[in-house]
Amino acid sequence: MRARYASLKMPIVIIAGEHDRLIEVDAQSARLPREITHSRFRRGEHAAHMVHQSATARVMAAIDEAEEPDREADGRFHRTAA
Repeated sequence: MRARYASLKMPIVIIAGEHDRLIEVDAQSARLPREITHSRFRRGEHAAHMVHQSATARVMAAIDEAEEPDREADGRFHRTAA
């Protein structure tokens, strides 16, 4: 799968709970934006592995962010590379 990361064309926002004990967030999740260059990484504060349950608002904001790639999670717009 890792070899196919470059072929992914859809908007990607990666979310990981900062207190996840099942995976090593920095080694597994936070590294992905270096390999999937058009992706974004968001850390769920006070969340663990079930980030969709403990940080639902953060997950919903990431979905909105993926839907509007020029908008940051806090609602601000950023410039995309031309």
